[in-house]
Amino acid sequence: MSAVLTVEKAVHDIRWNNTAHHPYIDTFPFHCHAGSETNVLPSEPMTIEKVLTYIASQLSEG
Repeated sequence: MSAVLTVEKAVHDIRWNNTAHHPYIDTFPFHCHAGSETNVLPSEPMTIEKVLTYIASQLSEG
């Protein structure tokens, strides 16, 4: 089962997922798309708690 979670423009365009379509990423299958579909970065497995922490940190920098 794959999961996709997207946080859009309200905070920062970033999408974490574990879809197995970037096998060259060190954290495969976990990765994120930051800013665009082509900017694929390694990512740890995400939980809703980690995403909420990320959103809070982005809002506090704001």
